[in-house]
Amino acid sequence: MAEQHLIILATPDPLLSNYMLLSQLMIDQPHPLSAMLLSVGCPGPLKVERVGERELLLSADNLLSGPFARLYRAKPLEAGTEIEAGVLTARVERVEGDQVKAVRFRFDASFASLRWLVFGEGGYREVTPPALGESVEFEGWDFARALSQ
Repeated sequence: MAEQHLIILATPDPLLSNYMLLSQLMIDQPHPLSAMLLSVGCPGPLKVERVGERELLLSADNLLSGPFARLYRAKPLEAGTEIEAGVLTARVERVEGDQVKAVRFRFDASFASLRWLVFGEGGYREVTPPALGESVEFEGWDFARALSQ
């Protein structure tokens, strides 16, 4: 994990991800150069589609839910909004009401140079992004469900 950027495709809550990273720092374990959370508290299935050599399209009923989903935004996200953050640029593709349904992520680094995680049964696990033109679906986990395991 050291000397790599960590991409977390799905986490039930940002606190769980931050705790994992902080615990590695506190016990002087290798830690990533950065960590990016692509979906938070997604209660239903998450579809991850590889739409370009360095691009993913994530779609779900709501990619950003839970108590922290709106904490760092002054206003709701709208389709067309672009956000640059570290090794990626996110573009909101589809919003219905206050629910973000699809976001395209463009990465500055090759997928092979990044480390990929997703939250699931038993906690975080390492995954590989789908091949170009392919998609994969992950089970959704919200905060309450994650705490009950």
